[in-house]
Amino acid sequence: MLGNIDYRPLNPATDVPRLRELHDVCFPVKYDDRYYNWLSSSHCIALVATSTENQTEMSVLREQQPLAESDDTNVSPVLSVPPPPPALTHAESVVVGFIIGKIKYVEGPLLMNPVVYIATFGVDPGLQGRGVGMRFWSDLYHDYRPLNPATDVPRLRELHDVCFPVKYDDRYYNWLSSSHCIALVATSTENQTEMSVLREQQPLAESDDTNVSPVLSVPPPPPALTHAESVVVGFIIGKIKYVEGPLLMNPVVYIATFGVDPGLQGRGVGHEILERFVSLVSDASFLATPACADFASPPNGWSLRSFLNRLTPPKPLSQVWLHCLADDAKVVGFYAKRDFIAVERIPMYYEFGGGLHDAQVMVREVTREDPAAAAMRKGNRKGTARAWHHRSWWDVLCGTTPAGALEGQDDLDEVVVDGVAPKRSALAMCGFGRSMSTLGCYVAGLVGTCVAAALLFMAALRIRG
Repeated sequence: MLGNIDYRPLNPATDVPRLRELHDVCFPVKYDDRYYNWLSSSHCIALVATSTENQTEMSVLREQQPLAESDDTNVSPVLSVPPPPPALTHAESVVVGFIIGKIKYVEGPLLMNPVVYIATFGVDPGLQGRGVGMRFWSDLYHDYRPLNPATDVPRLRELHDVCFPVKYDDRYYNWLSSSHCIALVATSTENQTEMSVLREQQPLAESDDTNVSPVLSVPPPPPALTHAESVVVGFIIGKIKYVEGPLLMNPVVYIATFGVDPGLQGRGVGHEILERFVSLVSDASFLATPACADFASPPNGWSLRSFLNRLTPPKPLSQVWLHCLADDAKVVGFYAKRDFIAVERIPMYYEFGGGLHDAQVMVREVTREDPAAAAMRKGNRKGTARAWHHRSWWDVLCGTTPAGALEGQDDLDEVVVDGVAPKRSALAMCGFGRSMSTLGCYVAGLVGTCVAAALLFMAALRIRG
């Protein structure tokens, strides 16, 4: 999958020359000027995927040198950046994929029935196999919206039971209706799901000289998705945490649960909903005016801020973090490919199936910066202490890392999973780590104040003398 690709409608005035190049590369048939003139007409419906030189370079880099999932030290390797593919060396944004179609009216009993005909669909050969084309279908066949607790919770219970080995009790599902919860869901209808599965099993033949879509036999949809109405097929549920830092409280996002219906996994739904969630919460205006994003303001989540926080403009969220099963290489790899870094392994965190299982803490920095600069920063980061972020002595003293938040408990942390809450140390369960972090900040502040007062007093004596 690819996180650095942008999708937008076709702009005939600027995109047609690049589309000519891609059509010549992708298809054995050649299209004449009438086809390219038709792209400028109102009959044409088209989306394009665009990338820049840096984005393409980083995409190829991740594909060729993926993060070592089994590295016990969790140190990102220093990556040498290979040159980008020759076709994508433009400094400006360039089209790397396209899907072009039109509305057709098919004769039916008494009425003409509208359908969509896809004329051409392709991706630059240098980026094929990286999810660029899949996302076209993900956007086309699935809708993404905020969670509606009044109607979605029963379906979420089903998906949680299917997706996770741990079981969640009623307090968790009641929490989903609270204003502390931030959640997005992916929805689909029976027809959308049927067509998505159909195209996965029998893709369109791009090399067909006649450009005629083959007559496809429609397989039955998965049993869990036979609803005639729209049904939830994926979800991501999180909350805001304020982590103690030097004088200020630093906001981070914790993803509580994230899953996709097993019948639709591997089709880009999870990638898309995760990227939409990260984009939503990383927006600087999200914490300031959350109501504009269809989310109510949590009375504690947004108000749990220090006095200095209230005097300063709200900072954008800088990190998204989560726990996952440490021994599940597929899940850890999914997050690693999407810029999450494994920073800490917590022994015996989960309890299910009659045994204890380790958890892996994964963190993704969401500060918006140049992809090449971000990769260089990540490549030079050493050890788990630096994996959270570069820390000063003050940060260490005041416990600014999200690891400190692991030790605090709130309404979600206390939820019982499979009859037993996630394992924590005795000190952590007593809130010892959090209180010591707070005490350290207070002591440091008091010492700083005393030193400043002493210096001012000495300066005053000198002036009077």
